[in-house]
Order: sequence, then C-alpha cells, then structure tokens
Amino acid sequence: MSIPEADIKTEWDALAPDKKIAGVLGQEIVIRIAKPELDSQAQTKAAEIVTQLRKDGPTVGEDAFATAAKGQSENPATARNGGKLSGPVRENPNKSDDPYQQLIKMRPGEITEPISYQGRYFILRRGDDVPKTFETAKKEIEVSLRNRRAYAV
Repeated sequence: MSIPEADIKTEWDALAPDKKIAGVLGQEIVIRIAKPELDSQAQTKAAEIVTQLRKDGPTVGEDAFATAAKGQSENPATARNGGKLSGPVRENPNKSDDPYQQLIKMRPGEITEPISYQGRYFILRRGDDVPKTFETAKKEIEVSLRNRRAYAV
C-alpha cells in the first residue's frame, strides 16, 4: 500500500507541537559517591552546587552551568564539554527511573535538585528543544498512516 506524499504532509501539519520535538538538549554535573559512608558528603557538595547556580534565580544560563560543570563535574566525558550530553534526550517510558527523563518535563534553563542514581549525584540542566524535521518524521508518519489504513480495510 503506497501512501501519497501529500497525505504524509497533511498528517505532519496536523501533528501537535509537542509531537514535532525530537528530544531536548541537556547538561550535567556528576558527583561520584566514592564509598557508601561518604554519601552525605557527596549530597552536601551537590546541594551546594545547586544553591550556587540558583543564586540569581530559578533558571541557569548555559554558560554559567558549563563553567560549573568544567570545574566540579566528576564525569570526564562531559565535564570538558561544559556538561553537555552527547545528544538529545528522548522520552522513553520504559526507563522511568533514568534521571535524564526528568529533562523532558522541565522548562529550558531549569536545573534539578541533586538526583541520587547508581552511586552518583546528578545535577541536570534542560536546554532547548530539538525540533523534528519533516524528513526525519516522514517514515514514522508513513508507517502510522499505512497501519491505520490497513486496519480500516
């Protein structure tokens, strides 16, 4: 069953704005918990970083967060890049305990309280939305239309 390009375009135009987002950008500061008995020290350090970042208001600029990440994050892979995550964070209902999933629900510039996860504390900052282009969404729209039409028949 072939789907005309015009039908795919019409379906794209009818999508809600939140369905035209490929993910969100994010930054992180990671504080490792060296030993279980040092958990409270790591939590205190993470809380102090959050307090310092929020001193000028509830939202934090990308550059201010990047400076803090370069100086204090204990994840060498992201610290040298100002805490930037390698790609956009996409919604994944199967990973509800993943701290990065919180970024989806936040507004740009907001940061989280320290999140304890797998022996580390994460402080996350939500960046901008990454828009989906028609070309990247075209295949999934075509599959959806084909399935709906086949089911109707």
